[in-house]
Amino acid sequence: RAVFLYGALLATLIPIVQSALSLLDRLALQMVGLSASQAIIGPNQSWSDNLIAIGMNAIAAAYFVTVLRADWQVIATKDSFTDIRRIYRHVWLIYSLGFVVAAVQQLLWFILNAFPSVLSFPYRANGAHGIALILIGLPLWYFSWKTLQDALAGHAERESLLRLGVLYLLALAGVTTVLGAGGVLIDVIL
Repeated sequence: RAVFLYGALLATLIPIVQSALSLLDRLALQMVGLSASQAIIGPNQSWSDNLIAIGMNAIAAAYFVTVLRADWQVIATKDSFTDIRRIYRHVWLIYSLGFVVAAVQQLLWFILNAFPSVLSFPYRANGAHGIALILIGLPLWYFSWKTLQDALAGHAERESLLRLGVLYLLALAGVTTVLGAGGVLIDVIL
């Protein structure tokens, strides 16, 4: 039951985030004078498509949140619900961190490659994508990270092997990224 409810919640909230990103990306592209068809997500969708998707998924998500809150009040052994909720929270953390990393990559690409032709087509698109990604990803990441930090008040969360594994995985990914980028930079310099 916990797997289904948290999985259904993910399956309704992720399309909301994706639709919001699609809306913001198309808006950012139009603001810099580019076609909305250059959007990274949903280039062929309309505003109404995204708004309908957000509304319908929000209704379904509200239902699943209500059911989950009721279940948390009733269940006697909360071990499986606690474990699945922990996985759910870490999925959100990694998902939102992906947005932030993609935003930084797009914005750095825009900044480093825009000169001397600032008005060049691909660079304006990178800047617009980066702005849309950061507007969605940063608040989502902050909320995910804050939720995980607040949960550390409980002893079970501090001792969680999943938490430790995710921290090591993120540290390893960061080191790999820095070494890879450093190798490319050295290659360009040499």
